[in-house]
Amino acid sequence: MNICKTKKSQISYFLIIAVVLIIAASFVFYIKSSKIESSTSISKLPFETAPIKKYVESCINDLAIPGVYLLASKGGYIYSYENALNTEHEQVAYHLEFEKESAPSKEFMEQELSRFIKESLNFCIWNFEEFNYYGLEIGQGEIKAKIFKNEILIDADYPLTIKSGSSKITISDFKEIVPIRLGYILDVKNRILSNIKNNNLDLGLLSSFGVEVNVLPYDRNNIVYSIYDNQSSIANAPFFFNFATKIEGNSAPELEFIPDFVLTAGKEFTYDVNATDADDDVLSFSANKNFVGIDKNSGVMAFKPQNTGLLETEVCVADQYMAKDCRNVKFMVENE
Repeated sequence: MNICKTKKSQISYFLIIAVVLIIAASFVFYIKSSKIESSTSISKLPFETAPIKKYVESCINDLAIPGVYLLASKGGYIYSYENALNTEHEQVAYHLEFEKESAPSKEFMEQELSRFIKESLNFCIWNFEEFNYYGLEIGQGEIKAKIFKNEILIDADYPLTIKSGSSKITISDFKEIVPIRLGYILDVKNRILSNIKNNNLDLGLLSSFGVEVNVLPYDRNNIVYSIYDNQSSIANAPFFFNFATKIEGNSAPELEFIPDFVLTAGKEFTYDVNATDADDDVLSFSANKNFVGIDKNSGVMAFKPQNTGLLETEVCVADQYMAKDCRNVKFMVENE
């Protein structure tokens, strides 16, 4: 989990990287498309149609992957969405506006991805010049993308008539699977939104999903959340799902001064960490080292050092929108 201060440049940099990775993933898979095995048995087809079927399925795969990356980077849409945050280089869909959910539905996302593949597929198919000795007729096809927990299924009913001399055959059933856990990521996103609405979002919760959640405040009223799933990365291109939330103007909490400490080995140490928040938000405290115990609600820090030497930890306070302030604290432990 990674939470950053309010800087528009961070959002811009992150989104530029995301777009570059989308292009890179698409390019890599286009180069490798000739190696992709058909998801439907080609042994039942006449020999001369098998390479064409394989090529079409490669086209579907090559389009689906960048389509999914683009959909995820924009928060669940590709073409247009009414409720979106405009950053310098990208739009990200709002999924929560002033505690009212406004996220694109899973069905809407499926339709956007289906449209993206369908509108691009003809261009890919007409490019296979190595089959130009065949006559080809492309019918009015239908593409249906279905988002599941651990994968995305692309089901294409796409009539393609292949002619060779006086013979012709029509093939139309194509299926491809994209191994991206978009359904699971959407479940994580919904749990995050639920906890934001209930003022119950904290650092521990964000670390419990098995994915990395980045919180990027854009300005006082807008926060972009980004969910990174290393199990969904394709061709080493990181997969991020971004979504935006709009809140009443929010100020990050501020820690009061915390000094460095000289401690005695074997003796209990306690210290009350305090913070202020201009918005009177609910605050939670944390420390990034296990040797320090800190009550997330009260901020009371307590532990008993056993060994002499220098210890360090980062103490943070965060509000329910994950705006936070952190300080590095040092402990010099000596013998009595």
